[in-house]
Amino acid sequence: MNGVEKIVRLCDRWWTELSHSKSETMKPVAQEWLGYLGWSAQESIFLEGAACGFIETSATGQRIVFYFTMPGELDTPSVMIEKGLDYCESTLMLVGEAQLEKHDYAVITDLNRTYVYDVQTDDLILHSDSPTIFVQDVMPELLKENVDLGALEEVRRSPASYIARQLRVWLQRWATVLSREPYGSEAVADSIMDRMLVMRFLYDHSICESAGWSYKMQFTHVISAAYEESPASARRSLLRLMDDLHRIWHNDMFAQDDSVRRIVTRSVIVVEMIQELALMSKSKFSEASILESFNFGEASEKARVRLVPEHSEEREAWLGRLSISHFGNSKMELDILEEGYRAIPHWFDRLLNTVRRISREHDLISMVSENVVDAPDFAESGELDLFSWTEESSSEKQESQQTQVDLIDVCLGRLFLVWAASERQHRTARIVLLLHIIKLYESERFAFGVFPEMDSAIADRPALLEPDKQWIYQGRSNPAEGWDVI
Repeated sequence: MNGVEKIVRLCDRWWTELSHSKSETMKPVAQEWLGYLGWSAQESIFLEGAACGFIETSATGQRIVFYFTMPGELDTPSVMIEKGLDYCESTLMLVGEAQLEKHDYAVITDLNRTYVYDVQTDDLILHSDSPTIFVQDVMPELLKENVDLGALEEVRRSPASYIARQLRVWLQRWATVLSREPYGSEAVADSIMDRMLVMRFLYDHSICESAGWSYKMQFTHVISAAYEESPASARRSLLRLMDDLHRIWHNDMFAQDDSVRRIVTRSVIVVEMIQELALMSKSKFSEASILESFNFGEASEKARVRLVPEHSEEREAWLGRLSISHFGNSKMELDILEEGYRAIPHWFDRLLNTVRRISREHDLISMVSENVVDAPDFAESGELDLFSWTEESSSEKQESQQTQVDLIDVCLGRLFLVWAASERQHRTARIVLLLHIIKLYESERFAFGVFPEMDSAIADRPALLEPDKQWIYQGRSNPAEGWDVI
């Protein structure tokens, strides 16, 4: 009997003894299983959530941790993936522990279902629903002799388009569910999912952190409440965090909306949605993945997601003429209908760099006094009594920030305008722009106090923009140019 047959028989035998299996009997079975893969199973570990575990080191120095759970404790990988998820509750906890211990890979199995994660990148790279599938698709990559040769590094990672499609599956699935709830609609569901998307993105970007209030801590509390507290308590925690993002940090995406509030307050399935938000890898919430997730529907809209920004001599000339004496006289205008969504971060960066150069040459305080960096208003927080925020620290921060100009706010309020021809374009443009400015603030090149007002930077597109009119008039004045003769 070869190793493949032995490992399948071992797994089947373990599962037939499910009714009277005990966790202490798992260790010798796990050691035998690892032996068939060529590992020594000498360095054992004990961790809550796993019956037993072993740490192995490859010839190249990579640390691989094998966690063994009792039968039935892992959800079926294919079912999780079909939902757009990367983890089940058990694997999320165990991979988190592997990250704290700085392992390179984590293999989690109940000897029937198996998950293999790249711990450093948070990605699920291999999985199997049964021992038979395991020996076909996963076992070759876990054999010690192959791992020593770099087999795990050579496992093909999911392309960005697949990651984005998985995110879209999750977003659309929940948008459909929420739209069918009492008082629900497609618009309200989309608004809720946009908020969840931004909240998860913000968790990976440390800009709303202070001595007295931590977004990461608050977001983690929302997730924990969904798993450990009553459904009503979990929903209240979510609403409180949304309210704080608007009242403290002035993020207009989270402005109070009675329709959103009604769904979150009354819908019992919202808790499951919060739980699932924690079961996706961070790679799904990169700026690129989120933009690519909008690549669906009409062919023209899909094209706008992929459209590469083109050089514009007219805009470059406008940037070259921009000076402190011309602030607010005109704006850089983008037309999503013609230029697509990638033009937003591309041209906003060009504008911001120009304004930054001007700010080095001139004192902008007197020119744009309403665009100075404002301190967060922690007095508006419903959680104030939980933190050691003092009036002294608040006033010190505000005093230091009053001398700084929020250049991003200057650009959004005075110099940048995006034309959106539909509600979908407006919604997508708003998310793209918000995520991009979050990254800009995190880069620490630009002072951040609270989120800038964005509504004036995105507007409904009129039937004819100025370039459209110029094209039409030029065509009438010289009809021989620009037209093919049939």
